[in-house]
Amino acid sequence: MKKISRLAAFCGVACSMLFASQTVSAAKVKWDLTNDYQASSLSGQMDQMFAKKVNELTDGRVTVNVHLGGSLGYKSADALDAVETGAVQIADSSSSFWGGLDPLFKLTSMPFVVSTYEEARILYDVARPYYEKALLERNQYLLYVIPWAPSGLWTRKPINNQADLANLRIRTYDPNGIVALRAIGAAPLQTPIGDVMPMLATNALDGVLTAAEGGAVLKFWEQLPHYTAINYAMSLQIAAINKDAFDDLSEADRKAVMQAAKDTEDFGWNELKAREVATYELMRKNNVTIATEIDPAFMNALRDTSKTIQESWLKETGERGQKILSDFNARKAAAK
Repeated sequence: MKKISRLAAFCGVACSMLFASQTVSAAKVKWDLTNDYQASSLSGQMDQMFAKKVNELTDGRVTVNVHLGGSLGYKSADALDAVETGAVQIADSSSSFWGGLDPLFKLTSMPFVVSTYEEARILYDVARPYYEKALLERNQYLLYVIPWAPSGLWTRKPINNQADLANLRIRTYDPNGIVALRAIGAAPLQTPIGDVMPMLATNALDGVLTAAEGGAVLKFWEQLPHYTAINYAMSLQIAAINKDAFDDLSEADRKAVMQAAKDTEDFGWNELKAREVATYELMRKNNVTIATEIDPAFMNALRDTSKTIQESWLKETGERGQKILSDFNARKAAAK
């Protein structure tokens, strides 16, 4: 009888352990993803696609709750710290705000480094391993990346030449923009996109340096009916995930999440040109005056600022920066 009792007890414990193991393996994982841009932006649409793909590819074992428009309270400048500490599992953010944490992230906001989407792709392919390393040092993995369309100037009045920018309070997204705009006579301020609309409403800004789509999503035409397409820079939007949260997944689910990220990134890059055309059409429908023929003297003055900015960046990044730009220029030349 004692042997039977012991056997029954052993079976009971074993079955309980097996049940517990199955429960843990079947437990659903829920992540939060934050983005301070709107649902109608390309990055917002990519986030929603990523969440859907993750759910499908993991058979519902992993759920990503997408919070857009800064609804969780995190801005792009906060994203690296928030993901690193696990305060939020995923953030999709403008990397231009991270230059103070690592100058590497100033790369794509340097003016006139790239002028086409093809060049932006070459630069991204060259720099991606460096981005991955920088993020890993902050306890996170890179998921997917998309460049913003070339940034231009949204203003209350038309910008016909450099003199028209004198002392204008122009919002920019990073220190490079501060240097460039100040050098040509403007009075720039660095601020997150989420703070722009209140500042426009109170006349605290005269203009905004951002992509056409960035302004169209927020209906800038209600305050800023002029857009000057200076094609200043194509900064990156980077989605990254907390390393610990990702590593806790099974191998199969980790592969599924990365496949979802790849599919999302491919979708975004394929949408870029069509989105830009559609954005310009939307702007014209809302009576935005789009200037594409820019005063040559004004553009030359802007391009002159890029030399100083690039020299400063190379000093900050050292061998990393030299290698990135060298490889980029070589690949760009080979692609012609």
